[in-house]
Amino acid sequence: MQKTSSSLPGGFSTPRSTRQRLNATDLQFSPASPHKEPVPFGAPVTREISEPMACSTRRMEYEKAKAVFENLYQAPNTVRTEEYGDGPTITQEDLSRMNNISIDDANASYYTEVSSIPAAPELDYTGAAVKTNHGFCKEIQEHMERLKTIIHQNCDLLGFYRTKLVGNGSCEELLANRDLLLHLEQFTAAKRELRRLDDYVGLKIPHPFSRRHVAYNMDILGMRLKLNKNYYLKTVDASTNYAFVIMIKCGTTIRCTRPAIVQGDGTLRLSTLSFTEPVRLGNLPIDFRAHIQVYQMKLGDRPDPASSHCIFACGSRKMKDVDREQHKRQIMELPNWLDPEFVRCGWLVVTNEMAGRRRFLMHDVDYPLEGTIELRIEFSSLPEILDDNFSGYLKVHQTRHNRRPEWVEFFVDLYRGVLNFYRTDTDPQNHCRPFAVLSVADICSREVQEARDKWTEDTFVFYFDYVSTSNDGKILSRRILLGTNSEASCTEWRARLNSIIKLMQGL
Repeated sequence: MQKTSSSLPGGFSTPRSTRQRLNATDLQFSPASPHKEPVPFGAPVTREISEPMACSTRRMEYEKAKAVFENLYQAPNTVRTEEYGDGPTITQEDLSRMNNISIDDANASYYTEVSSIPAAPELDYTGAAVKTNHGFCKEIQEHMERLKTIIHQNCDLLGFYRTKLVGNGSCEELLANRDLLLHLEQFTAAKRELRRLDDYVGLKIPHPFSRRHVAYNMDILGMRLKLNKNYYLKTVDASTNYAFVIMIKCGTTIRCTRPAIVQGDGTLRLSTLSFTEPVRLGNLPIDFRAHIQVYQMKLGDRPDPASSHCIFACGSRKMKDVDREQHKRQIMELPNWLDPEFVRCGWLVVTNEMAGRRRFLMHDVDYPLEGTIELRIEFSSLPEILDDNFSGYLKVHQTRHNRRPEWVEFFVDLYRGVLNFYRTDTDPQNHCRPFAVLSVADICSREVQEARDKWTEDTFVFYFDYVSTSNDGKILSRRILLGTNSEASCTEWRARLNSIIKLMQGL
């Protein structure tokens, strides 16, 4: 006959014999705290969480449960001793406390060796971030399905033109090639964005698009291409003409101009090709990088198809090809999409510092382009705090391979929401490329915080968490530690960064 304790809810009973055992309800232990190894500046996060405790025998299970419980709570009043035995019994209240209180958050940030810094409580680790990212993923997948249908229709239309028309210079075929090129680029950009969102879902961090409150609008009012001298003087390819389109890409936003053909008379062609239709890209981040790509398509008659001795044999062979193609479309998930005849012959990167009417030199230029492009661009105005330039020397905490952690000093320039790290203060004046670039838009912390336990006589440390992309295209969360030589400078940097973060995140 068992003796039931009145203080135990739910009819819990204590063991009568001296044999130690746990209650009928299994304990759920949180993972133990990981060892925080030093991580270099910019290195990916590694979270090695130990597995929950597991024992092979009931005796070992009991001893470990007792040790963990006593070390966690040090509360002897919550441990009830059986009058007939020497082993403690864990109550239902203790079980609920054990399940509600976590020893360690599995999503905590362990980017540096600073163990006293809180585990990034400002990050959104709730289900709202995951739900938002899943919503973005669903929208992109639906958009990709619509693009597949449109690409199928473009391929069918382009195949019809290629079989019915003698040459490829008709307006209908040029538009079909242009639409196919545009939709293929949109499909590729959607696939790339879907992979990025999958990484954000794993990190449980909201996608930057969902928390963007300050954005750029870029208007390209005119573009002029300079043509090769041998081409417009007709010293080479006098009877060959080209059509051009210009594509502007920034993330998932893609725009494309209408095809333009170089005009000319019997002896000369125009030396420049103008695109006067305005192109607008909206809701761009403040640190955007738009790609302007120029495509050319060689116009002319198609070669005659292979002749056959019998017209009926030719028709029979054609019907077999049609049946085979239809069978392929039935058994394949994706059909054989046609390639557009437009070929890239030059490209250029546009940033927020290229306003006005200016001429630029393009990359990877091919004939018949000369290599320069003239752009007339206008941007929307930004708040004054983003246009205000702020710079100074900062120390960056780094841990190199097989070396002790150290502070490395850089000259940091904050302009339009972007931190540019230089070796010396003369590098920006000499137009040198920065050693590293970090956008404030990628900071996922609610604010930049101090690390007072790491302050010394000449180093005042602050830190923040941000999201970056690795070499293989994966999204990683990192933490960076920065230090100044004075407390006033540390306060000034924190105030500048926090004001930009609040403005961009709408706090």
